[in-house]
Amino acid sequence: MSDRQANRLTRLNPKTGKVQKRIKIGLSSYGLAFERGSVWVTSESDRTLRRISPKKNKVVAKIRAGAQPNGVAYAFGAIWVADSWAAEAC
Repeated sequence: MSDRQANRLTRLNPKTGKVQKRIKIGLSSYGLAFERGSVWVTSESDRTLRRISPKKNKVVAKIRAGAQPNGVAYAFGAIWVADSWAAEAC
């Protein structure tokens, strides 16, 4: 569960719904995607894509991802990021 106001990603126990971990992420975080062993989240305000390790419960990479990255998906072996500000190239 992403909380745009608190700038964190909350990991919940799927059986109990209780909070397991709160992970600090970027301002105005928007999109979430899952791929083999990682969670990815976009941050519109600092123009980044963050890779989160569920094993470590922390951000392990921060990547520049366009002018205003919002949507993110994993498909065909790649991470795809939608940029809502088409005027600037990635």
